[in-house]
Amino acid sequence: MSVPSITLNTGESRLCTMDFAALLARGETVTSVVRVDAIPSTAPPLSIGSAVYSGTIAQFRVAGYVSDTRYKITVFVTTSSGNTLKGEGFLQCSGPLNYSITPGVATLTLTGH
Repeated sequence: MSVPSITLNTGESRLCTMDFAALLARGETVTSVVRVDAIPSTAPPLSIGSAVYSGTIAQFRVAGYVSDTRYKITVFVTTSSGNTLKGEGFLQCSGPLNYSITPGVATLTLTGH
């Protein structure tokens, strides 16, 4: 299964959403975001803001990325059933704003400016 990806301009700050609906049982919801990781480490580092959650989603803001760098974003959440889930996606930083979403287990989407 492919991992979702987004392409953004260098220097932008964007809100991203990781949707865990495909991994949750009926009625199960996200109850906390444990952490959001980005690989590779770069200079300057990718800045990931505090994550929030609602229903089946986790949201976080990214900024400060390095041009021509592909970051693997991994989001860990806990659920109302006591499960810990992991969602993954890629953030490609290059060229003009152009984001694409590839279906995956947890979907990473660009949600705002």
